[in-house]
Amino acid sequence: MAAFQDGAPVPGFDLANSPARLRSLDVRGRTVVRRTTAGTAGAPAVADARLLLCASFVVAGATAAALRRARPDTVTFVVTGDGGRAEEDLACAEYIAARVGSDGVDPAPYLERARRSEAAAQLAEGVRLGWAGVHREDVPMCLEADTFPFAMAAARSDGHLVLRPLDAATAI
Repeated sequence: MAAFQDGAPVPGFDLANSPARLRSLDVRGRTVVRRTTAGTAGAPAVADARLLLCASFVVAGATAAALRRARPDTVTFVVTGDGGRAEEDLACAEYIAARVGSDGVDPAPYLERARRSEAAAQLAEGVRLGWAGVHREDVPMCLEADTFPFAMAAARSDGHLVLRPLDAATAI
């Protein structure tokens, strides 16, 4: 469905890597293949973990709840953006870690760090320049905390790494 980071859709693909543009597409009954620049490369590198959760701010609370239910001895956050230094990814990982300890954590400081990140600035510049692959709502959509009530569990299926929702009632 999507091709090329933040640019115009590649011929034969429906859209570029824009969550706001995806929102306007009717995907009922279709298989959606989404990729991120770093996460798509990072997840397979750790695919043999006992539990692999792919996370973002919109599923942070559910991800923290899944980690509390799983009670792992250790949790490793794999920050894939900008060679492991992406401020928005670090802020999200730190927010999830804080949420594992307490549901009462205020997301505002973490979201503000992500809002001031280089990645957010680059997307804002792309909107200003009229890039076809970005939408003015992409950053605000990514900076909604705890929007969805499921974590995203990744597992191998037929040679592919597949994400499936893991809701609050699902045992780990």
